[in-house]
Amino acid sequence: MLTQLALAACMLWPAMQDPAPSAADALEREWNAAMTLKQQQKWTEGAAAFEAFSKAHADAPRAQQALLEAGVCWIGLGKDQQKLHRNTPESSATFLNADKLFQQVSDATPAPAVAPRARYLAGQIALYLGDPQVAFAVFDKAVKELPQTEAYSSKCLERRAYARRQLVENQGAASDLQLYLQQNPQGDSTELVRRSLRFVQGLDRPAPAWKPEHWASSDPLPPEVYLGDVVVLCFLASWCDKCAHEREFEKDLAARFGPKGVHFVGVVQPWQEHDGKTRHTLESFTAFAARSTYGFPLLLDSGEGPGATAAAFGCEQLPDMAVIGRDGRVRWHDHPATLLDVTLEKLLDEGNEKPR
Repeated sequence: MLTQLALAACMLWPAMQDPAPSAADALEREWNAAMTLKQQQKWTEGAAAFEAFSKAHADAPRAQQALLEAGVCWIGLGKDQQKLHRNTPESSATFLNADKLFQQVSDATPAPAVAPRARYLAGQIALYLGDPQVAFAVFDKAVKELPQTEAYSSKCLERRAYARRQLVENQGAASDLQLYLQQNPQGDSTELVRRSLRFVQGLDRPAPAWKPEHWASSDPLPPEVYLGDVVVLCFLASWCDKCAHEREFEKDLAARFGPKGVHFVGVVQPWQEHDGKTRHTLESFTAFAARSTYGFPLLLDSGEGPGATAAAFGCEQLPDMAVIGRDGRVRWHDHPATLLDVTLEKLLDEGNEKPR
């Protein structure tokens, strides 16, 4: 009898320990599988999984969030499809796919909890598509309508400042960045915003004169030569891997905008090594200029530290870029990858005649 009872207990034990999975458990596994694809940057598969989740579980609390996460996957794919920070037909189409999902979430009734994030991402899509005017309108509306306690209200405020910077509306951008810092003195993006504010506060002032030690790929070019033209200064160093990463973008930018009248000048840090122990000689500088094949004039900066020219322009990072307008004022300053074509086009349109 005891043996029979023990056998019966053993047969019952697995059933007691492993109940049939509930519908909630199955839903969670389906969600986690989609999220894993996203985290693995399997963008197409992740987007499909999230969209399938939303369709199959339209009444589930996460249905709208699934659409949003699908849009985020499409953003990841769209960024991968870009070439040299510029859109291709494929990336533009992918970003538009994402935008449709964000609009669907934003327009849902009643408004889901993720609606503020969807509005933020819709503005980001406009920036990815190179349209800061539309991005400004999206972020401006969100800032005015979202409660200040909503996390994405502050994020939209920072992005509104970013859009204004691309539109060279620098006073408005400075006001937005200052307001962000008042509202978020210890936020995750505080240091980045402080740096952006320092850049913006140095704009709309006469450009400092560059102070070359040597020139390569050109005869000496004083700033006066370019008076009345748009000038892009690319700050870089021969030892800087991140600068090398942006080189093809800068060369492409010069190839596309040089014929339109934009001049490009590379400002090379004086040091051959990151730690600044060995200065460039004329020979090492010209050798670097030759192998880098930038295709536009390079100057070797003079002075100590980051170089006199870089210091005068307030450079805090490498690579860096500053744009001088036709009026001789610095109008834009940031990492090269963040410069939109529309910014240069706007500066080109500001007075098409050189001063006499």
